[in-house]
Amino acid sequence: MFNKIVVPLDGSEYADKALDMAIELAEKYSASIVIVHVVPAASALITGPEVSSAPILLNLGNELEENGRRILEEGAKKAQAAGVPVTTMLEHGNVSDTIIGVAEDEKADLIVIGERGLGAVARFFLGSVANKVSHHAKCPVLIVKL
Repeated sequence: MFNKIVVPLDGSEYADKALDMAIELAEKYSASIVIVHVVPAASALITGPEVSSAPILLNLGNELEENGRRILEEGAKKAQAAGVPVTTMLEHGNVSDTIIGVAEDEKADLIVIGERGLGAVARFFLGSVANKVSHHAKCPVLIVKL
């Protein structure tokens, strides 16, 4: 039924639960997992003309990328410990669109995503990633709640 499952991770408790569910499904269906972390453009997180080219954006971007690598590494270790084949992808761009694009490119049978990830303020500005993915993905989407 499922051969390839995409799991976006952002370091949140919801994403961790989604990974647990994806691992369980991968074990049951002998599927592989693609773990993706999307680094949003730092300028999308900080607005205003005075900061559009500030050095702080470069530092923030580097920190976000480094954090993403750590998240991917931890997720991959968890899947490998369960004996599930796993690949990781560090992507840049719009979070929802990138997740959908990865699922399409990887010909995923399922996306398993946490219900929430970002804090309330970021969610207000960026919208619900899980909501957008569930409405626009071409494959089934399993939204995991706590």
